Amino acid sequence: MIGTNTAGTLTFATAGPNSRTSQLFINTADNAGLDAQGFSPFGTVTDGLDVVKQLMNPTPNNSGGIDQDKYTNGGNDWLEASVYKGKYNSILNATVC
Repeated sequence: MIGTNTAGTLTFATAGPNSRTSQLFINTADNAGLDAQGFSPFGTVTDGLDVVKQLMNPTPNNSGGIDQDKYTNGGNDWLEASVYKGKYNSILNATVC
């Protein structure tokens, strides 16, 4: 791993050792404790972190809120049919520099 999970870093979620999911998250605070768990940051928000911090989080301080298996299997169709309908944020566009 290069770097650490500091505020503004973009990181892949992981399901354990030697695994990687397609889910991403942006650290809105310093989370160096994630480093040893295999969460490897690969990018940094260079502008607009204040906007990122204002996004609605349906599960603040609770990573168990959205059923990950149902979301993985059902995708956005499941999410729109769930209790989270309209209560989540999505990345619609990104620029890699």
